[in-house]
Amino acid sequence: MKAFFKSFGKAALYFLMYLLIQGLVGAVYGIYLSFSLLMAHDSVDPNQLNALLLSKINSDTTLILLISSTVTLLAVWLFFLVRKKKLSREIQLNKCSKKNIFASCLFAVGVAFVLGFLIESIPFPDHLMESFTQSHDSLSAGNLVINFITVAIIGPITEEIIFRGLIYTRLKAGMPVIAAAVISSVMFGISHGEAIWILDAFIFGLAIVWVFETTKSLYACIAVHITNNTVAQITQYLPQNSRVMDLCITAVCAAILVCSVLYLRKINSTKNTETDTL
Repeated sequence: MKAFFKSFGKAALYFLMYLLIQGLVGAVYGIYLSFSLLMAHDSVDPNQLNALLLSKINSDTTLILLISSTVTLLAVWLFFLVRKKKLSREIQLNKCSKKNIFASCLFAVGVAFVLGFLIESIPFPDHLMESFTQSHDSLSAGNLVINFITVAIIGPITEEIIFRGLIYTRLKAGMPVIAAAVISSVMFGISHGEAIWILDAFIFGLAIVWVFETTKSLYACIAVHITNNTVAQITQYLPQNSRVMDLCITAVCAAILVCSVLYLRKINSTKNTETDTL
């Protein structure tokens, strides 16, 4: 029991550190925007100024996330540098074969479409759907390049280092793998804020933990996350399909998901060492 609480305590501290940095960066950016708007619109009434502030924050959501993710990565790097520990070892950034990376990317494509289809099929209350839509739109409201860099690259790398590399590995040190997977995925879900995002991120978190346990490398997890978010970024600009077409695409992606799972299990069940590693 002592090991359980010790591992949970370490994981909770990393989780709180992540949330604290996100909150501080958001608050500082909000203060900066407030002063900027006050200087530019000194004659605007408070209600209108508040509306302008909310609109600007919404359009700058990905920029705020980019800054907070960068600060988080820097904080983690400095933390282990001060402690004279190698970050790559602490987060299990182990060598990963090209086969594993390829299979992980296929796995991500399958998960992206199948999970997306399942989430869309759930009859959520209108207020949850409205909140989900607003938060989703805010991720595509700003600059296209910043959106892609944040959502498809920096964000996934940061989240994998925190939630799988640090939180999950610490939890696993003091409890069964299943418990560690669930708790770390709950934390991952909570970090996404909105109810539907929480559910989506929780399931996605469990899927990534499976890849982590199968490949034993955070590289594979990062590949899954980057591919998943890249697919999401691309598909939001494509025209809406009919329900029949969505079913067909989901069926194909479900087949890809099953094949990638089998392939990952196969290439990681052997004891042969790979020479084509990252």
